[in-house]
Amino acid sequence: MNGFSDKIWFIDNGGDAKIAVYIGAGAPYSVFTDASFRDPSAWYHIVVQLDTTQATDTNRVKVYVNGVQQSYYAATYPTLNYDANINTANQHNLGARESVSSPFDGYLADVYFIDGQALSASDFGETKNGVWVAKDYAGTFGTNGFHLTFEDDAEVEAFNTVLYRGTDVKHSVTGVGFQPDLVWVKRRNSSATHQLHDSVRGAGQRLRSDTTTAEDTRASSISSFDSDGFTIAADEGGVNGSGDSHVAWCWKAGDSNVSNTDGSITSTVRANDTYGFSIVSWTATGTPSDTIGHGLSSVPDMIIVKDRDAVSDWCVYTQTTGAGAFLKLNDTAASTANTTMWNNTSPTSSVFNWGYSGGNDIIAYCWAEKTGYSKFGSYTGTGASGNEITLGFKPAVVIIKRTDSTSDWAIVDNTRDVDPNGDGAMLKLNASYAEANNTTWTQVDLLSNSFRVDSTDSDHNASGGTYIYAAFADTREAAFWLDQSGNDNDWQPVNLDHNDTVADSPTDNFATWNPLRPSNDFTFSDGNLRLVENTTGYATALSTIGVSSGKYYVEIDVKNASGNGVRVGIARGDFAANQGIGTGDSYAISNNLGAKYNQGSSSSYATSFTGDSVIGIALDLDAGTITFTIDGTSYGTAFSGLTGEWFFAVSAFADQSDSITANFGQQPFKYDPPA
Repeated sequence: MNGFSDKIWFIDNGGDAKIAVYIGAGAPYSVFTDASFRDPSAWYHIVVQLDTTQATDTNRVKVYVNGVQQSYYAATYPTLNYDANINTANQHNLGARESVSSPFDGYLADVYFIDGQALSASDFGETKNGVWVAKDYAGTFGTNGFHLTFEDDAEVEAFNTVLYRGTDVKHSVTGVGFQPDLVWVKRRNSSATHQLHDSVRGAGQRLRSDTTTAEDTRASSISSFDSDGFTIAADEGGVNGSGDSHVAWCWKAGDSNVSNTDGSITSTVRANDTYGFSIVSWTATGTPSDTIGHGLSSVPDMIIVKDRDAVSDWCVYTQTTGAGAFLKLNDTAASTANTTMWNNTSPTSSVFNWGYSGGNDIIAYCWAEKTGYSKFGSYTGTGASGNEITLGFKPAVVIIKRTDSTSDWAIVDNTRDVDPNGDGAMLKLNASYAEANNTTWTQVDLLSNSFRVDSTDSDHNASGGTYIYAAFADTREAAFWLDQSGNDNDWQPVNLDHNDTVADSPTDNFATWNPLRPSNDFTFSDGNLRLVENTTGYATALSTIGVSSGKYYVEIDVKNASGNGVRVGIARGDFAANQGIGTGDSYAISNNLGAKYNQGSSSSYATSFTGDSVIGIALDLDAGTITFTIDGTSYGTAFSGLTGEWFFAVSAFADQSDSITANFGQQPFKYDPPA
C-alpha cells in the first residue's frame, strides 16, 4: 500500500525479500525488516503500526508479521509528531506504487486501515492450535478508515455491472450475482460496437445500440446465460478479443417467457415486476392503435424499442419527452415530435402503443421506477459545476441524454476506472468509441444518494438545457473494491476486474507457479499463474504445492504453441531445470502430435494442440493414474502406477512466444473434468 510516497512494500535486498516501510516524501524515514520472506506460496499476516506521537523513536513504527514484532537491519524513525503523507488528500494505491506500472504481483486477502488509532497485531489476529490466524477486527475505523475483504456479492438484486478481459477462447464471465436476461457489452480499451443479447430473443442473437442494423446471429458471441453470469462461445472480437477489457451491464427480468394477452397483439414477455424491468417481443402490424402488453404492474418510465428485422432507428420513450415524441438511442438527435409511434398515448400499467414496422419482429426493454432501486427523470443544466440530482439511493449506473438539443447518450458507472477526483469514466451508448477519460467526459460523480454533474459542456450541463436520466441502484453488499467498514470509503479498480478475485485465502490455499524453482527462464505474472518463455533453451516451472494422495484437476491454457516446444504434466520436486518434462522422473504430453512422454520415451496419445488450447490434467493419486484432456476432450488414462509426491509442471523450448496460464482451482474451470 502507498499514499503519495508513504509505502508498505516488499523490496529485493540481495535476492531476499524484505518488508520496507517508507514514510514521507522522498522517504526521509524508513525501516527494513531483518527477516526475509522467501516462500511465494505462503500467506503473511502483516500489521504496520505508525504513531509519531510516541516519545521513544523506536516505538513510532512497528511491523508485525504473523503476530511477531519484527526487528530491523536498518531504520530511520520519523521525528516526534511528524505528519506523514498517508491519510492526506492524495491518491492512494493498493497493490501498486505511485505508478500502476509497478504492481504487486501477488494476492491480497484482507486489508484494514484504522484512522486515528495505533493498534497492534492482536487486534487483527490470534494464535489457534499453535498457528497465527487472522480474525475480524471489532473496533472503530475513524473517519478515513476502511476494510476491503476482496469478496464479491453472490446475490445481487436485478442489476449489476461486471468487468472482464477477453481471452479469444470460450470462457465464462462470472460475478454478476444472478442469471442475467439482458447483457449489454462494450469493449472499453478500443473502438467496438455495443452488443445487446437477451434471453427472450435467445443467446447469440445480437443487436447493436450504436447502429441502425437489424439483428444478426453471432454464434461465437454470448452462447448462454448462466446462474452467475454468461458464457462467450469463442473469439468474438467485440466481446472477447484477447487481452481486451470489457464492461457488461446486466439486468434480471424473469425466470421464464410468458405469453401476454393484455394488448391487442399477443406478446412474449419476461418480466421482473419487483424491480420494474421487462423484455417484450411481438410481431408488429404497423397500426398506431395496436397495444402491446409489457408484463409490469406499473407504468413504464422508459421503453427502448428496436425493429429486429430492418435497418431502423432505436426508438426511446420517456415520461419526460412524452408519447408525442421519441429519442433515438443510436443518434445524437434531440427529442423528435411524432404522434404515430406511440399513438400519442401514454403507456398504462399494462400496455403501450407501437405504430410502425408492420410484419416485422420487434423487441422492447421496459423499465418502471422502483423506490430505492431505480429512478427516471429530468434535470435542467446550470452551466456551473455542482449540479446535483437526488436519487434516494447510491447509484451503480447513470445514463444521461440531452433532449432539447443534440448530444451523445452518456453512461457512467461506479465499477469502471475513475480519475483521481472520483469522476466516472464515460462511454457513449450511441457510439463505438473507446472509454473516454477527459475533462468534459468524466465529470459526473456518483455519490451516496445522488449524482453530481461538474462539467459545463452542452452534453451534460448547459445552462437552461433539458436532460433526461436513468439511474439504477448499487445493490451489492460486497465487491472486491467496496469498503466494508461502514464508512463507504470505496476504492476503484484500475486494470482489475472480477476475474482477478480468486477463492485463494489463508485458509483455502491454491497453488501457483513457483518462481524460485527450478527455472528462471520464464517471466511470471498474474499472481504467478502466467508464464511467458524468455529463453531459446528449456524453461521449466513447477507448482508451489505438491500432492501425494487424492484426486486433482488442473487446467493449463497454452497460447501460441508451435513446433515441439510445450509439454504439460507432472514432475518430482527435484526435477532439473535444464530439461523438458517427460524426461527424467516426470510425465507429460507434448503439443507435437499430442504424444505422451516419460523417461524420454514417447508414444502416441492424443491430437496435437498447436495454437491456442486448454490442457486439462486429471491426477488420481488414489488410483495412481493421470489423464489429459484437450479443449474438454479426454484421451483416457495416459499413465498408471504413480506413487509418491508430484508437482504439476510445464516446460517450453526454443519458442519465446509461448504463453502458459494455469488454473489450479482459483477460478471456475472452462471444461468439466473427465469422468
